[in-house]
Amino acid sequence: MFYKYFAALFIFLITIPVSAQNNKKINFSFFAYNGYMAKNYDFVMKSNKKWNDYISGMGGQLTLLGGGFAKTQFEMDLRYVTTFSNPNVSYFTLRQLYIQVPFTDYVFLTIGKREKKFGLAEFHNFSNRISPKINVLGHMEKLQRQAPGLIQLDWIASSDISTAVFLWSNPSQKWKYANIGALTELQFNNFYSGIYFYYERLKFWLVGFNISQQMSSLRLYSEGIVKEHDEQYYAQLFNFKNKGIQLSISTGIDYEWKYYSATLEYAFRSEGFNGSERSKIENLVKNTGNILGYNQNYYGKDYLGFNFGASRFFSPKLGFNISNLISLDSLGGQLEIGLSYLHREKVAFGIDAVYNYGKKNSEYMLYSPYQFQTTVFASLSF
Repeated sequence: MFYKYFAALFIFLITIPVSAQNNKKINFSFFAYNGYMAKNYDFVMKSNKKWNDYISGMGGQLTLLGGGFAKTQFEMDLRYVTTFSNPNVSYFTLRQLYIQVPFTDYVFLTIGKREKKFGLAEFHNFSNRISPKINVLGHMEKLQRQAPGLIQLDWIASSDISTAVFLWSNPSQKWKYANIGALTELQFNNFYSGIYFYYERLKFWLVGFNISQQMSSLRLYSEGIVKEHDEQYYAQLFNFKNKGIQLSISTGIDYEWKYYSATLEYAFRSEGFNGSERSKIENLVKNTGNILGYNQNYYGKDYLGFNFGASRFFSPKLGFNISNLISLDSLGGQLEIGLSYLHREKVAFGIDAVYNYGKKNSEYMLYSPYQFQTTVFASLSF
C-alpha cells in the first residue's frame, strides 16, 4: 500500500519538470509466446497432479524516457503480462519510476524506483545487491531485475573516477529496514574497477567488487562479494558450521570479435553445500516439501559456465546463442539454446530451448519439475 501512495505522489511531483522537457521518448513493445515442458521424473517432490506441459502467454511493455546530460532525466517503465496456461495469471508491474535531478554537470540525485545494472560476470551477479539479475525460465523473462525504492547521490569526480552514496529498500520491506551503501568506480584506459559497500538492514556489512582488463578482443574479469555471514536458508535451518566471513567470486575470459562473442567462466561460493549437507537438504524436501529455500545456480560451491553468441548467424538478421552452466559439485547442468530472426528492426521471431541434465542427485535434476522446455515467441517494438 505504501508504494501505491508513493507512486501517486511521485508522479504528481515530477509532472512539472517532465512536462517541460522537449526530448521525451515513448517506446512500446508487445510479445507473445507458446511452449512445451517435458516432465522431470527425478524431481524430488512427487505429485499425483496431472502434469501440465503447455505454457503460453502474452504481454506488453511501455517505457517513457526523457532528459539528457546535465538535465533532469526521468523514466517510467510499465509492464503487463498474462498467461493462458495453468495457472491463468495476469498482472501489471511498475518496473521503474524515477527522476534524476542535476545539481551541477557532475553531481546529481536519483529518487524513485530504479534498476541498477552493474556486474561483469555472465552467470552470477554476485556484486549487485541493489537489483541483481535473476535468470528466469523462458525467453521473455530471461533477465529480470528487481527495482527497489532508491535514493542515490552521484558525483563524477573526473573522467576516470566516479562515486556515489545510496539508500534502498526492497518492495517486501518497510523503509525502517532500509539499507545504505556507497560505491566507487575507476576507469583507466583499458582497466576498470568497481567496489561497492553495503550495510544491509543497518546490521550486516558486505563488500562487492568488479575488476577487468581489456586486451584487444579479449577481456579478463572478476566479480565477487565478501559477506559478514552465511545467508543460505538451509544453512540457517540446519545450523551448518560454515558461518562467518563468506566469499563468492566469478572469474572468466570474454572474447568479442565483430558479430561473435564467447565467454568461459568459473565461480566459487564458500557458502555452497557439500555432499553431506546436500543429502540432509534432499531428505528435508522429500519429507516436508520445503523447497522454498532452494536457489538455482546459487546452491553448490563450484560452477563452470560457457556462452557463445552470434548476432549474424549465416544471415545478417539471424541471431544464435548457446550457454551451459555446470555444477561441478553434483555433476549436472543447464543447457540453453536460442535462435532469433529480426525483421525490419521492429519484429522478432525466435525459439528457445532449455535442457536440464546430470546425475539423479544433481541440483538441476532434483529441484526442477521440468527437464526440457522449448518456447517459440514473437515480439513487436515501436
